[in-house]
Amino acid sequence: MEIAALEANNADLRVGVTSQGLARIPNLNAFLGLPQAGVELVTGGDGRNFDLFVGWGNKESGRHARRMARRFEKPFILLEDGFLRSMAPKSVSGEPPLSLVLDDLGIYYDASEASRLETMVAASRHDASLADRARQVMNTLRDRKLSKYNNFDPDLADTLARSEPGDNVLVVDQTRGDNSVTGALASDLDFLDMLQAAFDENPGSNIWIKLHPEVVAGRKFGYLQDIGRRWKARFITSNVNPWDLFDHFARCYTVSSQLGFEALVAGREVRCFGLPFYAGWGLTSDQKTCARRNGFRPRLEELFAAAYLRYSRYVNPYTGSPATLDEIIELLSDWSRIYRSNQALGPFAYISPWKRKAVRRMFQKTGVGGIFFANGRRAARRAAWQGRPLTAWASKIGPDLEQACKRNGVPLYRLEDGFIRSVGLGTNFHPPMSLILDTRGIYYNSAEPSDLEIILNEHPFEPELLNRARRLIDLMVENNISKYNVRQQPIQLDLPTDRRIVFVPGQVETDASLLHGSSRLRGTKQLLKEIRRANPDAYIIYKPHPDVTSGQRPGLQRPQVVSRFADVYVEDACTLDLISKADEVHTLTSLTGFEALLRGKEVHCYGMPFYAGWGLTHDRETCPRRKRTLTLEQLVAGALILYPRYHDPKTNLPCGPEIVIQRIIEERADPTPVSTLIAARERFGLLRRAIIRGR
Repeated sequence: MEIAALEANNADLRVGVTSQGLARIPNLNAFLGLPQAGVELVTGGDGRNFDLFVGWGNKESGRHARRMARRFEKPFILLEDGFLRSMAPKSVSGEPPLSLVLDDLGIYYDASEASRLETMVAASRHDASLADRARQVMNTLRDRKLSKYNNFDPDLADTLARSEPGDNVLVVDQTRGDNSVTGALASDLDFLDMLQAAFDENPGSNIWIKLHPEVVAGRKFGYLQDIGRRWKARFITSNVNPWDLFDHFARCYTVSSQLGFEALVAGREVRCFGLPFYAGWGLTSDQKTCARRNGFRPRLEELFAAAYLRYSRYVNPYTGSPATLDEIIELLSDWSRIYRSNQALGPFAYISPWKRKAVRRMFQKTGVGGIFFANGRRAARRAAWQGRPLTAWASKIGPDLEQACKRNGVPLYRLEDGFIRSVGLGTNFHPPMSLILDTRGIYYNSAEPSDLEIILNEHPFEPELLNRARRLIDLMVENNISKYNVRQQPIQLDLPTDRRIVFVPGQVETDASLLHGSSRLRGTKQLLKEIRRANPDAYIIYKPHPDVTSGQRPGLQRPQVVSRFADVYVEDACTLDLISKADEVHTLTSLTGFEALLRGKEVHCYGMPFYAGWGLTHDRETCPRRKRTLTLEQLVAGALILYPRYHDPKTNLPCGPEIVIQRIIEERADPTPVSTLIAARERFGLLRRAIIRGR
């Protein structure tokens, strides 16, 4: 019975998996196309009540699945990692697989018997639309340099980079005894023959041996490191992106590595000394033959389509639901960009202890010693020693740290909370789901450029990105998403119908955005006074900042002072509810102004926040650097998609704003108990607020 027939009756299937590790694979049911309750673990005993057995490749789990299937005359499916698996191997990162292959005949790397992939190659012939689709994906993988794993060192060795393409020949080593070697009907002698052929067939060329990363790390043994040294071959020991390698090599010699198939996609000549899934079809120069493959001569696009578009299954790691290959490519592209950025970072300074766990997760690194926290001149010296930038919490950076970085020749990056942050206040120690790392300045300081300003001034904003921004705006508005998403009840106000309703959100008096975002007015009291002077007939609503009403930060919260300028003072009302009731929002630099823009409100800025100066707000100040007139979708694309980092607390994976919003919705619907630290912090704030009120 084929996989498609099994899935047609999936609601009634009882599926047994043959190892604990296999049963723990995240989203296994989605890969199998089964309902969530359809899989049970069976490691032995009576399997007669199961309809299907699932195992892992040619390992013991897979062999056990086959034995159980034969014994009870039931079908089996073998699983293996797909050809676009994750950022890093599971042994390095613990990341869930983004793709698996399913085979009900054999497994693709075992040439001793037929596999479902082989039948799919035949079925993919003469399908023009599928071939066109495959060609597009191949081009995308080349352009974005995506592979099975993607945790690559950012640069090639200098000696390799200086070599001429025609002078270099690539020989790919593998790990000794791997199933992909034995399954390709190969042995130690085939690796020796491969290296000999590389020298004999390319006289005068540089023979480079690409060692497997597990061999370089000392965790496994390879075949060629010893003999390669004796024969004076050169070695590539860094974990280099295959697509970067192909820029320097015209020919590739391999036994059965997937890198050989990627070399084909890159347009390189490939010699195979084993029988990997891509050999025996007339696309490679082969040392061995496979009678089952002699009757077909597929084009490369057809072989690719069979392997990546038909044989592989893809699952969204955040939702646990089936995904398309395009979705996985986009996800891996984002992860790769973040990974490369993280690898270039040095130490972090002035990160509060309670924030460090979130920073480690958001900027997790491999191969460079992890995240190091320090303060002051020690941090600058550490960054100089590493030859990397120093990243510090923006509002805590003072002249001393800036001078120390200049003396040591260290770039200074700034870190801050993102604009869709959490359910709960940062001052109450609720961990952030988004952070901003700015390499030039910081978004709230209009006196100097920031990465966000450069994005908004220069990014081309492709139609696909703008469509995503439009959907993001709708998602935020429909679900009442703000920065902190503090649980507050709508308020009933008796509002006049013959006056303009002006909402003024309060700010923290010591907030860096006030200190750096306004040249004229200082503080909320001056702002209220100016608003009343300019709008004598308006009905003004004032609400203090949540950090102020929680008692954690200083700000204007005295009703007797506010009443001199505002008509109504509210504290515990939902900010988004007040935005909806207002005709206009007036602010110095509050993020509430940005949230009002998302909801179609008229916004007046008395300072220069990041969203002002682009033609979307009424501005009292100017910023000559901001030369572009933006649409709301362009502003949102820059500020909420391109600029921040997001982290999914459920999967511990980097993500986009849409996933963070989903987690906020889930947490609001089913709040998790707050930690002892958060509860204590909230009680402290209430006590402090009562003391301030009693003065």
